[in-house]
Amino acid sequence: MNNLPGCFGMAVTFSSQSESCGKCVHATQCAETCRKTLLDIHTKTDVSDFLEDLKRTGLEVIYSDSPDLVERHNKARKKIPKRKVSAVKLSALTHLPRGSFELARKMLSLESNLIEAVANSRNPFCGLKPAHLEPSFELVLKGMFKAGDLKETLQKNFPHWTEDTVRSYYHSTIKAFEALNLIVKKGGVYVARGQHGTN
Repeated sequence: MNNLPGCFGMAVTFSSQSESCGKCVHATQCAETCRKTLLDIHTKTDVSDFLEDLKRTGLEVIYSDSPDLVERHNKARKKIPKRKVSAVKLSALTHLPRGSFELARKMLSLESNLIEAVANSRNPFCGLKPAHLEPSFELVLKGMFKAGDLKETLQKNFPHWTEDTVRSYYHSTIKAFEALNLIVKKGGVYVARGQHGTN
């Protein structure tokens, strides 16, 4: 496992349509690692888009749990209501890795104004999926948090996640929050916009 790229096995980063992934000599092994991670967590959080992408690589995706269990999980949280996001807003996100882009796009499709939500100490992701957004956004509402705080929050709320999964969701969430101007990094901490002199 030496000399593997830092993104190896990160399920929210790998993409069958990515030119970089296609050229990587570790692509096949990486896709298999991502498949195992996604199948481990699919009953706890919505990873259907990522699993569908993996199918394009030719990998067989077989759910280890009964359809009833998967269905009960999917019904536990509602999807973020779809709202058309303007091309201008989406164009500002094109620099993001795939996982962060999709997460930011889903957040933008929410009816609520996220900046106003922070100002009013309101979490618009309660009861919605992806499930990790609710506890992650709670950190933003606190006004300031360290990188380790988000990782600990994800580990606490999703104890079944592997270390690689936590790392993947941490990076995609931080990048999405930054791209949407919800947080800014100052020194070793992330500060919510409008807090402590930020704007």
